[in-house]
Amino acid sequence: MSTEDNTRIPKSISSLFPPDIRCEEAWNEALAAAIEQGSTQEQARKLAAEAFRESMPRLLGNDNICFFVDCVARGIVLGVFTAQESTRLLYAAQVALSARNKLPQPQPVMERRHHSPYLTADQLNQRLKLS
Repeated sequence: MSTEDNTRIPKSISSLFPPDIRCEEAWNEALAAAIEQGSTQEQARKLAAEAFRESMPRLLGNDNICFFVDCVARGIVLGVFTAQESTRLLYAAQVALSARNKLPQPQPVMERRHHSPYLTADQLNQRLKLS
């Protein structure tokens, strides 16, 4: 796998991109840095995998859950996760999404109308005028 990649996002603006892209950027940057420092390919990939894992989004909110799943999928392709790890991570995302969907949703505030069986003075006067 080549560390030369023309599509790399500069570190200074990487925080402007979604977390799923940041995971891969963390991988690319750590891999390149490790190779520059003389690490073997295997050592560099282990360091890159750690950086990838550390940059994964937390399972808070629907968007982050989706970004997390994207990171896991990309991590599988890059070899960051074993089959067993990826299964556990995807299950964690499924549980988080399920729990999020079961949270009570705020109910719209409805205007309560007071329906009294008694007539108001205005209503009584109105009815007396009609008769």
